[in-house]
Amino acid sequence: MLQSIPPLDQCLGALPETSNCLYIHDVAILPEARGKSASKRVIDLLSALGLRKRLPALAGVSVYGSHRLWRRYGFVPSDDPILKAKAASYGDTATYVVKRLS
Repeated sequence: MLQSIPPLDQCLGALPETSNCLYIHDVAILPEARGKSASKRVIDLLSALGLRKRLPALAGVSVYGSHRLWRRYGFVPSDDPILKAKAASYGDTATYVVKRLS
């Protein structure tokens, strides 16, 4: 759900019956695909999936200083102090990010 961060290192148990976002977690680009627009293609595919499912947004937690990459693809970091505190369990540089779909 938007404005909700799954707890790190804990089993979710089940997905929610309804959703208002597609939550992105653990995306990696192979070294041989880097520099070839692979990250853009991944975000485009996830955005298309979100639109097909009639979801208003994509969301995730940016880690390891990747916020610039997420911002490049339309994700906006949250300044909500509660979300900042929850994201902190993912590391010092973790930031909750959201991309609105149209």
